Amino acid sequence: MIKLNNLCLDFGGNIIFKNISLLVKKSDRIGLIGNNGSGKTTLLNLISRKIIPTTGSISQDKDINISYLPQELYFNSEISLKEFVVGNYSKLIELDKQIDEINDMLIKVQSEKKQFKLLNELEEIQYKKDEINILKLEINAEKIMKGLG
Repeated sequence: MIKLNNLCLDFGGNIIFKNISLLVKKSDRIGLIGNNGSGKTTLLNLISRKIIPTTGSISQDKDINISYLPQELYFNSEISLKEFVVGNYSKLIELDKQIDEINDMLIKVQSEKKQFKLLNELEEIQYKKDEINILKLEINAEKIMKGLG
């Protein structure tokens, strides 16, 4: 969960945001739409703590990672655009390896107690994979790449 409470932001006497409050729950998906210069990137920079609000507060659950694709694309030309957009590819590979290892252990383990423990570990890893949600990332990467030409 991410909560913005009465955020205000001003630069040199110019009010950018005044008393913004927002609650984003874990299952929510949001999109920011607005004209150029309307403050979308500034709001994302506030939420990701790249800039500090003049007043108000931002709180988030500890297990939340905030990321977004900036307007300016600076990336290593050694990797593909899809790898850049997906970004979590190596983490997913590692989770898949852990799943394979646990599945191998499940075949060999006789103790129900150990099997139960391994199944719990497997469930936790699958939950992490679901959070990353590689399929949606790949689909979004394809859409972004098509939009970039």
